[in-house]
Amino acid sequence: MALNFTTIDLSPRTGEAVAGYPTITLDAAPFEAQIAKVAPASMVSFLTPGRGAISASPLQERDACTGAAIWTAQTTGTTIATDGAVLGGLPRWEFDGASAGLYGSLPAALTDYTIACLARADNAAGAKSLVAVGSSGTSRVMLYFSSDDIFLQHGTTDIKSSTGTTVVANTWLPVIVSYKDSTKALRIYTTTTTALVSATMTNSPPAEVVAAIGSADWGAAALLGEIALAAIWSTPIHEDATALANLVAALNGLAAL
Repeated sequence: MALNFTTIDLSPRTGEAVAGYPTITLDAAPFEAQIAKVAPASMVSFLTPGRGAISASPLQERDACTGAAIWTAQTTGTTIATDGAVLGGLPRWEFDGASAGLYGSLPAALTDYTIACLARADNAAGAKSLVAVGSSGTSRVMLYFSSDDIFLQHGTTDIKSSTGTTVVANTWLPVIVSYKDSTKALRIYTTTTTALVSATMTNSPPAEVVAAIGSADWGAAALLGEIALAAIWSTPIHEDATALANLVAALNGLAAL
């Protein structure tokens, strides 16, 4: 699968953003290419800030995986930030923790899935939405930070989370969630291929295609912080050790820029 970036400016100087929007530094390119090669036939969404840019006001992004899918911010609470001192100048979505959020749709409803993102919370207090699928708080899939842990939720009561200090304020954290519906097996990973959470869910994902990033809608809490990448597959990556290792390494590489 080839990612459909509409415009890419390559900067040979790490930490420099070319015109601020849209930009990819050369140091980031191999890591994003590595992510694109993880289970390419099953990738259903690949979003990186500013790369499929359609407009800045309202903020609109074209999904690089599905091509025609458009993700839109409903308010000015979501913006794009670039700073040479942060992630090597890689653009990030900046969410205001109030009215923020990007909204789009997937090409088909998920049964099995993997969600990956690179995120940073301004503080470790309260809940902060990362990626969600579904329009109802009673059935949707929600991946979020809450206090200093990572949570994955199906519906209102089927909730699994990490324990201990997983989320550190103002620190970039790779997050990977892998789920297989036939066994309800859930895995959550961060910087290694050792699962931070290994659990069994009760409910299946909703039969919906609507999705959101950093949003406060449908029972979620808006993210106060930033996301530099979000990707979704229709397969459980934890069943493929090589694919999982490649995805973990690529996200770690981006986080270290």
